[in-house]
Amino acid sequence: MPTRPFPALARFRQATDGVAAVEFALLAPVLVVLLLGLSVVTQRVMMDRKLTLLSRALADLTSRASSLASTDLSDTFAAASAIMQPYNSATVQMVVTSVLVSTDAQGNPRGTVDWSCRFVRSGASGTTPALTARAAGSNYAVPAGFTGAGSFMLVETKLPQPTTTVMFSGGDLGQTTTWPVRDTTNVTLSGGCPASPA
Repeated sequence: MPTRPFPALARFRQATDGVAAVEFALLAPVLVVLLLGLSVVTQRVMMDRKLTLLSRALADLTSRASSLASTDLSDTFAAASAIMQPYNSATVQMVVTSVLVSTDAQGNPRGTVDWSCRFVRSGASGTTPALTARAAGSNYAVPAGFTGAGSFMLVETKLPQPTTTVMFSGGDLGQTTTWPVRDTTNVTLSGGCPASPA
């Protein structure tokens, strides 16, 4: 009776002990990365939702009055920052702009910046590119729903590079919200823009 030249190899091919452990060892890293990735995506979606709520609340609050004082706008920025909780609002950047709507010589709507104020905490000032206030008198394209309005509020918010874990860092999150002005033709600002907190 002939003998096999490599009996250990034959026994190895027929052995099924430990197959589950080997399969788990191959799949475990993939499953761990998938779990971490899903948690990061979920957290970024929740941050983006909070930023959307912040942008809309800021637009709604500033569009309710016919006139805003510098202190009113400062209080509004502070209240809007609280919406980001439980996430850190220290790096959130906000710009509120009042845009007047008129028509040009050809009858096309034209948006002109009346005033614009920026709110950035000192911890967020080092991020690039930072949101900046729009120059008074500069043009802004009028959105379709606002062509017949006297003015509208434009709110831009940005959360620069929210790092969700040590391993993953995403891009900036940002929102731009246009909002109708209520009960008045346009919102005026008295006392200039408030100073951003330290």
